[in-house]
Amino acid sequence: MSESISVWKTTPGIRTLHSVNTEYSTDSVECCPIEGATDLFVCGTYQLKDPETDKHDNTKTDVPKERVGRLYLYELKSNQKVSNNTNDPETSKTSRQCPDSTLTELQRTETAAILDLKWCHNRLDDRPVLGIVNASGQLLLEHLKAETNSLGDLERDVIGEERLGLSLDWSTGKHPSGSPNIVTSDSNGCLTLYHMDHGRLTKERQWKAHDFEAWIAAFDYSNTNIVLSGMYQKNKLKTSII
Repeated sequence: MSESISVWKTTPGIRTLHSVNTEYSTDSVECCPIEGATDLFVCGTYQLKDPETDKHDNTKTDVPKERVGRLYLYELKSNQKVSNNTNDPETSKTSRQCPDSTLTELQRTETAAILDLKWCHNRLDDRPVLGIVNASGQLLLEHLKAETNSLGDLERDVIGEERLGLSLDWSTGKHPSGSPNIVTSDSNGCLTLYHMDHGRLTKERQWKAHDFEAWIAAFDYSNTNIVLSGMYQKNKLKTSII
């Protein structure tokens, strides 16, 4: 028995269903939490790409590498018919541990490199909405079109010039809202608060929270007037009251 099989046998209930080569480095994966769309998930990628130059020109260039990415939308469908006999231990074991499924790529979009993406925890105007921050310093909102199972542009805003959008969070983690807030963090150490209402995105405020890159920002879902953020340095977690 190989070592890898031995390792998996010590972790019951975990097995690889599908493996996909996204070509670029995978940076973020998020399953859709919205009822009726939980078989969908998105994947954001990030890659540094050398600038295109004349291959016959051997002179050195100071042109920085381009940060490119892709946004993938996948559908994971179970092919297994689950028995109605929930008292049958063999049936329950099979449906839980060995589900046959099909993974389908529904959409891919060339974008600036994606650093983070997250679904709103509830529908907005009766549709699932995805938030994305990218290497162009943008916050993008995409809505899921049920009739085509594809993502379409909804709203976008430039978080700030000459910075990377690093993370985002929705205020809807515990309490659903039709007019939620969004917080983003960026490579300049800033946090930005947005408000979403009837499909319109408004930038409420922006403040300097850290001296270096603010790699993560998140709402306190029990009290969304509180935002937590952190940078890559020991003991640099900060709390902001908004």
